[in-house]
Amino acid sequence: MTKKELMSGKYHLNVKLNPDSVVNQVSIQAGESLRLFALITEIFDHAENIKIPDVQNCFPMWSVSLSVKSTDELKQDMLSMMIETAMSNLMRSISECLDEFTWYMELYNFFIPQRKLLSDDFNRFRSETAEILKGQHKSALKNRLEWIDMRYGIISAHKSSILTLNDMRNCYVHRKGLVTDLDINDSIAKSLKIEYLRPFVFVVRDGEEVEVVAPFRLHDGEVGQRRAKEEHRAFIRGERIKLTLREFGYICFSCWNFAVDLAGKLPIVGKSNESQDR
Repeated sequence: MTKKELMSGKYHLNVKLNPDSVVNQVSIQAGESLRLFALITEIFDHAENIKIPDVQNCFPMWSVSLSVKSTDELKQDMLSMMIETAMSNLMRSISECLDEFTWYMELYNFFIPQRKLLSDDFNRFRSETAEILKGQHKSALKNRLEWIDMRYGIISAHKSSILTLNDMRNCYVHRKGLVTDLDINDSIAKSLKIEYLRPFVFVVRDGEEVEVVAPFRLHDGEVGQRRAKEEHRAFIRGERIKLTLREFGYICFSCWNFAVDLAGKLPIVGKSNESQDR
């Protein structure tokens, strides 16, 4: 860059689009949410001896109506709030994944026709894309996914799974995981249905695929292969959502898999078009 270009505020930028940015936040948050869920379950597996201290003395000279819930009910509320945090963080990372995908695609479509990028152009692009994202952040997740598919001509895999997981998050956020009519997403079964991918290892024996479970003992000459299959759970009205650590792990895997698939749909820029990492 020459001094004249720098003083004018107009200079060429080198751009390097990084597909990993679409996956990174989901990958990090999936791991953190899974560890949080594991910690939650470990704490509450040993919570039978926890007693709530008397809090009446915290309100001298005031008449405060204290909760009439039992200790067990309050523990369940706390458990729901902590799971709500894990689920909310996980689904927030999906939103960030969609943001990164949009930044990448908008910059790619803006940059490729010109084959060069001036600083003024980039500033204009950044402002316009920020406005696009502001509008998208006001939309429901389902509308965001449909908008991305239509705008960029793709078909997002596992959309149904992500939407049902978001339904479960909403149930935790607004109703502490207790399913009501507002949460029903399967009108036939009258239930809150969640979908996720279950990864597994299999081998081929006598021409048939056989799933191998831990500790994964294989016969001589066998090679373990990995795959994921769609599974689901349903919770009826009045039922409280309860998940095992393994099931929550499948949920985290499903979110990560969604992000990986989305990143795989990004166009790759050749070396001649490289720019700075975002």
